[in-house]
Amino acid sequence: MNECRQEPGRFLAKITRQEVSTFATAGTKSKKTDVKRVAACMVRDLFGSILYASVEKRIDLAEVLKYPLTPVPLSLCHVDGTMLKTPKSALMQYLENKVKSNSPEHIDVTIIDASFYFHLLPGAALPTKFGGISSHILRKIMASEGDEIHFVSDKWLSPSIKDCERAARDGSVNSFKITGGNQKRPANWMSALRNAGFKESLVKYLVASWSDDCNVKHLGTKTLYANDGDTCYKYVVEGNSVMKSEESRYSNDHEEADARMFFHVHKITGQKNIVIRTNDTDCLVIGLGSRSNFCNHKVWIDAGLVSNNTRRYIDMTKLAANLGESLCSAMPAYHAFTGCDYTAAFSRKGKVRPLKILEKNANFQNSFTALGKEQTISDETFSSIEKFTAEMYGKRKSQFINDIRL
Repeated sequence: MNECRQEPGRFLAKITRQEVSTFATAGTKSKKTDVKRVAACMVRDLFGSILYASVEKRIDLAEVLKYPLTPVPLSLCHVDGTMLKTPKSALMQYLENKVKSNSPEHIDVTIIDASFYFHLLPGAALPTKFGGISSHILRKIMASEGDEIHFVSDKWLSPSIKDCERAARDGSVNSFKITGGNQKRPANWMSALRNAGFKESLVKYLVASWSDDCNVKHLGTKTLYANDGDTCYKYVVEGNSVMKSEESRYSNDHEEADARMFFHVHKITGQKNIVIRTNDTDCLVIGLGSRSNFCNHKVWIDAGLVSNNTRRYIDMTKLAANLGESLCSAMPAYHAFTGCDYTAAFSRKGKVRPLKILEKNANFQNSFTALGKEQTISDETFSSIEKFTAEMYGKRKSQFINDIRL
């Protein structure tokens, strides 16, 4: 009111948003944590204690500094103990920019990442009952190009190495049961997909329901392969009936669809043009690392989303030829070492800068190839990757991380 008296035009201007106190806010005190200050205090306090102990007890400081100065190593973790993450998509973008990818002239086989596909489905436009969802998904995936369509899903285990990532994504493994086609789906589709139990039950229902003869018109002359757990099933139309049978060739015990999809690629006979519909950097890395197992085929990754105009093809065959066999073989271990869903990333190092170091050094490439294959890490491999880490931190002349820390 005072402002309006002083300036006549103030009445028509916007009013600054005011925070309103309620019973809900009265009992809470929120204060943003200064992460850098917390980290500095942790280092200072513990280093002071270590320095005092080393002087009093005559401990070699070089030996003491081999250990972190904080309860968790801040090079790999946040101050609360959670793992550091780095955007994996930066690696995919850097790699795909190395080649100019063209769309395949024709497609023989399309392989679809089931979990990725479920997230593409618009929840508001989906049928309200599971029977309608089954027909909707089958019609959509069978409209993909190629005589063979592979619908590949994860295998959900618990406990699993994926549990930490599920927790970070606010996911759960609660049981869910689909009793039939008339059962109504959850109102919030995207929220339901965070539950591994729901996705597992959905896959089981789809695999069972697609054998119904009412799906003849959707299958047509194409062949569908879909897995439920370790077992893969084949669907073909004979006469006016859908014939479902186990397909041992594609049955496997991999946990993740990323690895399962390339297992399918490896088992496909002849020389085929294969497109994999996914948007996961892990899939590209696994494909490059195992490229020698299916070099008869030409493989593209159909990545991106239509909704944000990023959908495009990545010619993995051309990319693998550009990178070379040595670098391709090193990619899976390199990806895990620099941070993936289950391993921490190095603070502020990212994916691209360390890769540029790897590209220039054949010895490092051989070491990461060995790291990805050896059950027990040899001293030679360990020393080489330690040197790679030192170079990643700008210490090219250093061999030992402990010397750099000191």
